[in-house]
Amino acid sequence: MENKKNKILKTALKLFARHGFRETTTSQIARESGVANGTLFHYFPTKDDIIDTLFLLCSLNAERYYRKGLKNYRSIKGKFMQLLRNWLEFALDNTEQYLFINLYLTSSYLSKDEKNLVFSEFIEKIIEPGERQKLFKDSPPELIVEVTSHLLHVLIVHFLDNRHKASDPEYVERALSFIWDSVSNPQTISSQ
Repeated sequence: MENKKNKILKTALKLFARHGFRETTTSQIARESGVANGTLFHYFPTKDDIIDTLFLLCSLNAERYYRKGLKNYRSIKGKFMQLLRNWLEFALDNTEQYLFINLYLTSSYLSKDEKNLVFSEFIEKIIEPGERQKLFKDSPPELIVEVTSHLLHVLIVHFLDNRHKASDPEYVERALSFIWDSVSNPQTISSQ
């Protein structure tokens, strides 16, 4: 039975990542999973239940990447850049999961407060200490997070479309530096 449930989730992930939430129907998920509609609804009474379950599972997998190597850096910039590298690695290794998470975070499934909660650790451990050191532009933390996440998504899509460039560490660092340069305070950085 768990095999059918996993097959439904795997198929739903593929379809949501490819077509989005609105365009993907439960009957399409059931059909492509090779299960009856009733079987799908036995495990997941609504499409929202599938979406919420997938977000949880994908987030747990992303969590394994999120903190990788952060302890190796003392500076805010070092931690910030490593976090970007971690998300890029997650996206390249788990493209459908990354696309799904991005779709979920930019959808109406999360309220503004829930989105802030998702990014609370990033804000508390990187953005707020960086603001105290005047490393970031004088902007609300939520704006720094929005700019960072949107630019990162653009770069991730670039690397997904040009995977060979993701194996060039210099190119990756130059690309990810665009994000740091966009949110960092140029006066503070140049005076260091």
